Amino acid sequence: MIGICCLFIVTSCQNREPQGASIQGKDFAQSTEKSVIMVMIDSMTADLLDAAKEEGIIPGLSFLMENGTYFDELIAPFPSMSVVIESTLITGSLPDEHKVPGLVWYHAEEDRLVDYGSTPETYMKLGLNRVLFDDLSNLNNRHLSKDVPTIHEILQDSQMSTGSVNALVYRGNTSHKVNLPEPFDTWMQGQPFETKGPDLLSFGTIIEPKVIQAKELDDDHFLDLYGLNDSYGTAVVRTLIEKNEQPQFLFLFMPDFDQATHDHGQLNLEDFEKVDHAFQDILNSYDSWEQALEENIFIVIGDHGQSQIASTASDAIIPLPTLYEEYEIASLMDAPSDGEIVIANNHRMVYVYSFQPAHSFDTLANEALEDLRIQFAAYLEDDELVIKAPEHKEPLKVKKGGSWIDPYGQTWTIEGNEQIGDVFFDHDCKRIMYGENPDLFNQLFHALDSHTSTLVLTAKPGYIFESEGAPAHIGGGEHGGIHEEDTKAAMIIAGTDKAPAHLRMVDLKDFIIRLMTEEN
Repeated sequence: MIGICCLFIVTSCQNREPQGASIQGKDFAQSTEKSVIMVMIDSMTADLLDAAKEEGIIPGLSFLMENGTYFDELIAPFPSMSVVIESTLITGSLPDEHKVPGLVWYHAEEDRLVDYGSTPETYMKLGLNRVLFDDLSNLNNRHLSKDVPTIHEILQDSQMSTGSVNALVYRGNTSHKVNLPEPFDTWMQGQPFETKGPDLLSFGTIIEPKVIQAKELDDDHFLDLYGLNDSYGTAVVRTLIEKNEQPQFLFLFMPDFDQATHDHGQLNLEDFEKVDHAFQDILNSYDSWEQALEENIFIVIGDHGQSQIASTASDAIIPLPTLYEEYEIASLMDAPSDGEIVIANNHRMVYVYSFQPAHSFDTLANEALEDLRIQFAAYLEDDELVIKAPEHKEPLKVKKGGSWIDPYGQTWTIEGNEQIGDVFFDHDCKRIMYGENPDLFNQLFHALDSHTSTLVLTAKPGYIFESEGAPAHIGGGEHGGIHEEDTKAAMIIAGTDKAPAHLRMVDLKDFIIRLMTEEN
């Protein structure tokens, strides 16, 4: 979800070593002869691709699936919100390192909620100027940690050209001017912007590279939402290809299907057909689709899944104001620390922050878990992860390091209730296998370590959290949670037979750099 856009709208006991070691800081001797085009299609999942392919309505994506490798699960980071996912993708790190913990989060140093894009009500209460500045400047230039280099920065340092089209997270080495159209320029009182991005940066009609400024994109619908849509984004990519100005690595974000799933649910084939129609614009930029594959490696990914939300508000909504009615919850109009607690709502997960020492996270967790629609309450106690669930009195406690190893080579120390989390524990082999919550321990640790001390609540499939200003897509799709319905996306790789070490979003950065710096 793009903030400014939303203003308008069982294994063997054999030991295995961890895979996917970082290559940051290494010198690159050579580069691939092919360019890499990476396309993120919001909310693209395997169920959706399979159904659409069977119906014969996605010829463009089907061509890549038939001439490449199709992966039916790619695990997103947590919380499963697009801004966190993009930050993880381009930095190869999780929220505790890249420091973008959610679509909505509490900034302790400034005592305010950061919101990159929820609802018009939220924007008005938090301040339009502040929301715009967070979206267009702070996110890439301040909030995204400078301690973790991005794909763009690493490739640019290696004298390779990179580009980004309509992605919200794009930091690179090149300065770009931000020209706000009306009414944004008036709202910002003409305040000039500069942002750091790749060699070629296109963010709708707000940041336009020269090659686009010199060409009229003449279809009126291209300008809907100021170009932050699939038609405009693919038209930009097509123009770059036709004018021979395509960078060696190009990342395109296609956001349209996310809103369609919020409105109509995940298996919405009619709207997904429109996505493929727009995607075909890229393939049609070449003399043939086969030529497109001869000249490029295509990596097409979804960013997250969607949980189908219950059809009535009374069934769907977990009412946090009611569960925490004995506390003074800070209003969006006030400084968060003016209340006893404040809630940062990421739709199917929330961060709960306490400003009173007497209100322990254990107490806040127990009170929330009175609602059986909540999946987990989790918090850190020193270096220990505590996970609680409504059906269980005893928590599961997890520490990093130890004798237990999971499918990603991560090791853990486990204590307490092993019935929580749908995790299989093979006591003979000391192996962990995740069920419906892939990478559960790692995801919770990194989210809880990402900023100030907090409690995390996640919802079971079908439910969302209520708080002031939060959207409620009743009967539609929603994401943000830790369940596989939220975190499993799909991926297609065509033009190479190589694959990432693990099928997680966090592992794609190193994979892409390897593609760009090794012969295919």
